[in-house]
Amino acid sequence: MIALQRTSWFKCCVGAMIPACIGAVAVQSVRAQEPPVAATQPAEEAVDDMLAAAREAMANNKPDEAAEHFQRAMQKDPGNVFALAGMGQVKLAQQAPVDAMRFFMQAADKAIDLEYFAMAEQLVEQVLTIDPNNAEALAGQGRVLAETGRNVQAIEAYQRYLKTGDMEKRDRAYLALGRLYAKGRYPRQAVSMLRKAEQLNPQDAEIQGMLAVALQGIGRLDEASGCADRAIQLDPENAEYYRTRASILLSLNKPNDAEQAVREGLNMARSQLRATPGDAELLENISELHKSLQAVLQARLAGEPENANLLLELARSITEAASIQQTATLHEALRVMTDAARYAEKDPAILIELATLQFQVYKRADAAATCKKILALDANHAGARSLLEQIGPITTQPAP
Repeated sequence: MIALQRTSWFKCCVGAMIPACIGAVAVQSVRAQEPPVAATQPAEEAVDDMLAAAREAMANNKPDEAAEHFQRAMQKDPGNVFALAGMGQVKLAQQAPVDAMRFFMQAADKAIDLEYFAMAEQLVEQVLTIDPNNAEALAGQGRVLAETGRNVQAIEAYQRYLKTGDMEKRDRAYLALGRLYAKGRYPRQAVSMLRKAEQLNPQDAEIQGMLAVALQGIGRLDEASGCADRAIQLDPENAEYYRTRASILLSLNKPNDAEQAVREGLNMARSQLRATPGDAELLENISELHKSLQAVLQARLAGEPENANLLLELARSITEAASIQQTATLHEALRVMTDAARYAEKDPAILIELATLQFQVYKRADAAATCKKILALDANHAGARSLLEQIGPITTQPAP
């Protein structure tokens, strides 16, 4: 019999418990003295409460009851990582290991996407405890180890995956190995792995982009340039490929072409940022593109040190890069503050800090919504009222 494993991530499924009912006689005696009150609709049950009820049921060895709570949580919040993980525990308790592994891997993939790497690692290990040769779990283990900087162990995990003979994620495994070898400064091994990935999936932009980097690392610049061009053709909205192309062109002593490549990438990324303001990945891409642009301009200035226009462009790039970095830092602070508010949703002191930060990064609708939450808790909260006045009328809906 497979024992139910209690892990730290499962303890995260915490919610408020339903208080005990007051004695019927006492309630009736109080109600007899009160005027009639209009009936109200019961408050909608929160996902956290469903997870807490499921955890309580599991603690009392009632997996069937826990399953009902977890399923209701997933209906309300599809893909909830804690509900998926909890269903894996339920299936273990119900002696259904195949279903348990399926839920654990769904939860692990979601956890990696959310950067809950410790949780993802525990989930993958649960699967490998049941089936040490599970191909999906070995690939997932490699991904977790790579994301957390344990490159040697990640390579070993991906090599074990390849030995399973599974074909579903084989191209991604070769791509991951190519990236890991490139990081470890083994460009020839990287090229070898990436060529295998290319054979399996020749129209994949990510493979072409990484192959361009690896080929540049061993001095095969013309081949690298061709791969970078193909990556851009396959995915013209990925800023990374423009940076790669610019770097290769600079190595080919073509600074003007390199500058054009960087500026194409910057124009594309700025356009995307206007559509999705504050996107952390886009901000990072723009920051990296400016590093590439500055390298290109410095290379041009080596031959034209007194070119005022080049110096002006360099100064502009440095200024915009500094602004982008500040914005990215504020958005990272907002992400952390949002997590804090999630665990203290009735604390006006934390909520007003969240609203202030939302306002600073131009999320006016979100800031207004947070202020209204504060005023629902404390109608006289001066900070929330003052911030609402600064925000002014809102014509758009807050972000989900």
